[in-house]
Amino acid sequence: MLPYQPVRQLADKFAPELQNVANEFETVNNLFNQKIEDKRFAIETRNIATDSRLELANSIYSQLVRLNNLGAGIWAERNEVKYNDYIIYRGSSSTSPPENSEGDSEEEGEEMPNG
Repeated sequence: MLPYQPVRQLADKFAPELQNVANEFETVNNLFNQKIEDKRFAIETRNIATDSRLELANSIYSQLVRLNNLGAGIWAERNEVKYNDYIIYRGSSSTSPPENSEGDSEEEGEEMPNG
């Protein structure tokens, strides 16, 4: 076993270096924690923006459906070709017309096919 004095001298010799390493570690740890918090904030901001875009898109789609139904109603009995210009399909990949293709008004709260 080493005598107390040489161990104490060895500890005193490396104490400043160990303190510098500890300070550097603390700085890096704080930066890392800040980056994690920044990422969480960015994700939350992105989610809020996505929700806002969906709400706006659904609002625009609802207005489009109302105007579309108005146009279809105007041409339903007058001109079949112009009436057919007002057909909206339920999805972008759908090839069949919606169940309600006679120009009846859509439900007020209907969302976009992707919403």
